[in-house]
Amino acid sequence: MSGERSEDMKPREPEIKIYGPLADHDQRCAVLHGEPAVLDLQTGVFFPSWKAQEKGWHLVRAKTLIQKLALKLFYA
Repeated sequence: MSGERSEDMKPREPEIKIYGPLADHDQRCAVLHGEPAVLDLQTGVFFPSWKAQEKGWHLVRAKTLIQKLALKLFYA
């Protein structure tokens, strides 16, 4: 270790660029790791980067048990 005590370390401030109800965040995109994730400021949910969304990537929410099983079967 570097000799610093954990209580002396300050948490890093995230870099956020706000565009209305959405923001670019320095959290990495889960699809394109070199791109920033998109943060919905109203829900606190991270979406794929703008470039990933242009390529057709989107979040999918399974609402029923059958949808959950289908997602696990085809995308796990």
